[in-house]
Amino acid sequence: MTLVFVYCYDMSKRVSGSGGKTLDTLGKVLRKCGICKDIPVKFYHPVICIFGTLYDYNKSGIQIRDGHEVEKGFDKEASIVYISRTTTKSEFDEWIQSQHQKYSPDNYHMVYNNCIKFLEDACLFLGIPLPSILQYIQQWLYAHKDAVAMKAVSKLSGYSDTASKAVTLPGFATSVTHRFR
Repeated sequence: MTLVFVYCYDMSKRVSGSGGKTLDTLGKVLRKCGICKDIPVKFYHPVICIFGTLYDYNKSGIQIRDGHEVEKGFDKEASIVYISRTTTKSEFDEWIQSQHQKYSPDNYHMVYNNCIKFLEDACLFLGIPLPSILQYIQQWLYAHKDAVAMKAVSKLSGYSDTASKAVTLPGFATSVTHRFR
């Protein structure tokens, strides 16, 4: 059996590229637009630690680093320890290598191919459940994909829906650059 740690970093106050506004402001914008009333209280960037190594996915691709370098700031209430089925380090490393195409920087999408989706696939491979708070956030992102991708970001950034500007919004699960058309 293998110990698996899922660390959830609270990204709720880390929205930049938006005039310093937080997800609290994003929630107000979404509600004001009448888009949604059930915005999650917190958005998390999950990191999985197995065999003493941290793995996560962001707009730079799959990130791999020493598991002893767990950063301060993870939410202890949302972070979970699992015991997975027997998986060797070489099996997991082989699985990670097989995921590099799917989880490349070019394939990052703030709704459909993000850090939570990466963790969901890792959990499936390891035979453990995706933490329920992350399931909720991912379902919320799917349900509000248009709002997340266009209206909220354009309102926060000050650009119109027809603008052709890149806006970096690290705050929904992880950093992403979105181009408006």
